[in-house]
Amino acid sequence: MGHLLYKKTVGIIGCGRIGKKIADYLKIFECTVIASDQVNFNSEGISFMELDELLLSADIVTLHLPYSKQNHHIINNERISIMKKGAYLVNAARGGLVDENALLKALKSGHLAGAGLDCFEKEPYDGPLKDLPNVLLTAHLGSYAKEARLMMETQAARNLIKQLQELCILSKSVLK
Repeated sequence: MGHLLYKKTVGIIGCGRIGKKIADYLKIFECTVIASDQVNFNSEGISFMELDELLLSADIVTLHLPYSKQNHHIINNERISIMKKGAYLVNAARGGLVDENALLKALKSGHLAGAGLDCFEKEPYDGPLKDLPNVLLTAHLGSYAKEARLMMETQAARNLIKQLQELCILSKSVLK
């Protein structure tokens, strides 16, 4: 048996465009929404707090930030140990944000109640998390919809055209 999302405290790490949209959806369930992304913090109904405080407070922690060297294993042994006992972790953002070995240890020990993962350090995923009953794994399906793919391809083409135009302008100015 699981738990309701209703009135849970949900911590969003990375409150950009997608994180803010998740916050909007959570309001329907009367969740308390907290975030640790100071740069994009300007949404009504979201309380900002430092990452460690968020981890202590949240029933569910969801990641919505890009991967970078700075964010590599942002969720690691130390941060998982700070998390509320019985909390859930969701990562549908990028592989490498979560130390999968630390997560495995926390799930097996019962410190975390469960996890939902759509991205992994190595894909396709074939590690020990797949054998746990309290983990939901999907095959990085976040953008696997015709409309999403069309938008991604269109944006990629626009970016390419923009870069080519900038190169042409630059080369014309160099030739003068």
